[in-house]
Amino acid sequence: MSIIANKLNYKKMTVRGLLLMSLLAGTSAFALDTKSTAKLNGTDYAIGENINVWDGSAYVSATNNNVIYGDIAATIKKSLTLLPDPVQWNKIVPAGGSFSRTKISLPDESTYYAEASSNISKAYGVVTLQSD
Repeated sequence: MSIIANKLNYKKMTVRGLLLMSLLAGTSAFALDTKSTAKLNGTDYAIGENINVWDGSAYVSATNNNVIYGDIAATIKKSLTLLPDPVQWNKIVPAGGSFSRTKISLPDESTYYAEASSNISKAYGVVTLQSD
């Protein structure tokens, strides 16, 4: 009888462990930052951290520190697990240009991130996405 009891306890512990793991994984989405910053520091591509956007709107700002030439594409992408991340918003920032905190509308409540890319290999600039 004690062998059966041990197997039942093992099953209960396994189920409880799996439930705890799924609970922790589910609540980790609430612990995301509210700001995603993609910094180009002598590179041509950078991405920021994932952030939650709850109400479908957020703020974007960008600065292109390339003095003479080299555009930066300030891009906001929706973070998907299995599919390629779709572009939700995009703006080209010319060399030496910038734009301040601008409110944008996003299609739905989800997880997004900032992306910065340039047409030159050693670019300098920042793209920031911030949720409300």
